[in-house]
Amino acid sequence: MEDLSIAQEYLVCAVNEKGKLSGFSTERMVCMVAAGLLELQMEGCVSIEDNRIVVIGELPASMGYLKSMYDLINQPKPLTLDKLLNAYNYSFSGKALTELTVAIGDSLEQLGVVACEMGGLLKSTKCYIPKKGVVDHIIDKVRSELLENGEITDEVVALVVLLEKSRCLKTYFSDHERREIKNRLKEIVNSDEGKLVKRMVEYIETMTAVIIAATTAH
Repeated sequence: MEDLSIAQEYLVCAVNEKGKLSGFSTERMVCMVAAGLLELQMEGCVSIEDNRIVVIGELPASMGYLKSMYDLINQPKPLTLDKLLNAYNYSFSGKALTELTVAIGDSLEQLGVVACEMGGLLKSTKCYIPKKGVVDHIIDKVRSELLENGEITDEVVALVVLLEKSRCLKTYFSDHERREIKNRLKEIVNSDEGKLVKRMVEYIETMTAVIIAATTAH
């Protein structure tokens, strides 16, 4: 199977059995936005400092599924994180969030890793159901790196933190495995080689906290 990006892997793992991000789970929707922002930053497209987001590079053609988010950020004046988050309305009719998830979902359909079906009350909502073995492939990669002492990549660390913050990790790992994963992350963060990982974990935790605070304030 072709390697997927952080945002693509997160969506595959975060959708429910009907292939939809649950509108009742703020955390899952929050982390969808965080996954997109994190991917843009890791690819050198944007920089985030002091709550301000600035475009610093072109969006690669291979990341066209994040164009809607990139365009929101690509303004004459630096965009604050709060203003970007206000553009993502966490409701069933949230246009920006729907545009983001549909673009990511469509990219997954083009890669042949999900099946797109119409769902919702009026059968007007695109749902993306992972094909057999796709989620297992992603989870096996996580298990190999964090539970079997494999080489640990920044992308897997980012995905694990997003899955934990969105309360999805418990779907795929036992309580014992989750404790082992958390302990492994702590070891990495406290090592000399783990400075980048530490910044990444702190970044995701800060972002999700800011997004959740912004959504509960409106």
